[in-house]
Amino acid sequence: MSAIKQNANEKVIVGFDTKDDAGVFEIGDGLVLVQTVDFITPVVDDPYEYGQIAAANALSDSYAMNIRPLTALNIACFNFKEFLHYKKIDISSDVSERRFQMTEIEFVGYSAVHPSDFIYDVPNGFTGYLLLLFDSPSELLIDGRLMRTAANSAILYTPGSRIYYRAAGEEYRNDWIRFRSDHSFVKLFPLTNTPFPVTDPEYCHQLFKLLTWESAFFSSESEANITHLLRVLFSKLREGIQNESPGIHDHELVALHKMIYNNPQLPWNINMMAAKLHLSPSHLQTLYHRQFGSSCMDNVIEGRLRRAQDLLEYSEYSIRDISEQCGYNNVEHFCRQFRQHNGCTPGQYRKNASAGSNKRLLTHNTLGGREFEKINRNHPVAESFP
Repeated sequence: MSAIKQNANEKVIVGFDTKDDAGVFEIGDGLVLVQTVDFITPVVDDPYEYGQIAAANALSDSYAMNIRPLTALNIACFNFKEFLHYKKIDISSDVSERRFQMTEIEFVGYSAVHPSDFIYDVPNGFTGYLLLLFDSPSELLIDGRLMRTAANSAILYTPGSRIYYRAAGEEYRNDWIRFRSDHSFVKLFPLTNTPFPVTDPEYCHQLFKLLTWESAFFSSESEANITHLLRVLFSKLREGIQNESPGIHDHELVALHKMIYNNPQLPWNINMMAAKLHLSPSHLQTLYHRQFGSSCMDNVIEGRLRRAQDLLEYSEYSIRDISEQCGYNNVEHFCRQFRQHNGCTPGQYRKNASAGSNKRLLTHNTLGGREFEKINRNHPVAESFP
């Protein structure tokens, strides 16, 4: 007790110095306040018995001071995680074969704020799910590549997935929940381990608040309430995924589609294209196929072969030069792919195209509605994204 700083107050009748069971403070008019707080955790599991013992511990200090208790304050100390998971299920024989779908929240919070150097890295992920709602720009590691995501977006990490995200501005803000669930609305969620936009972030933010309160003040109805809130939250998040293509990436996908055909000489690959749209490779391929009915690389090949046909028909470049101008590093690969798609070799195609007609040199090439000057392999044309 000697280490505790004591403030001199003439109205303190009993303080730290006497080491009594309670403190006594003079109120006035012959009245004193006897105050105590107990900090003993009952070693029982039943909530009712827990409360009885806790109340008895707190009241005993009052009785020790020979006073009549009017109020009592008890502080309960317990393992929060175990408390949230605590439940008693009475399964009778007639329902023992039923399958119980469970939802357990491990940790949940909202409006978390971190500084600009904030980094969260869990290489092996968690045994349950992690759902994040970003309220600020963030950077995430997706498919081994760092990508930036805007505010008002979300991501659902599945059990065992690599988790890495960090601040991408002056501060990082998010809502988050770690949980276990075997409900179908979670297990069958259409997009996981990839960020997606949130159409109504304020509505979702309020749901995170309610989930936090339900978890903190656990009752017999909390599990049903938590499951219902999660179901509503996941339904709202689905809206962002369903509306994403026309509302978020449509113009960028169209620009990419046009750029592929206008610039067949570029070293196209999925990672390069995904980086331009700030998407993961798998997510890009899903959106691209949904938009155009074909894959990115199929269109790359088609664009290269279209350019090759134009050059074979209207220019005097050698086949090797044409293969290079169309993005091929190997002329044999070019010839093989050209024959697979056209049923003849590049040389045969040129011969057939020139038979019976005067071949004109290509001085202008009209592709994608734009006119380019004479093709120069040393100065390839490249469009930029809006």
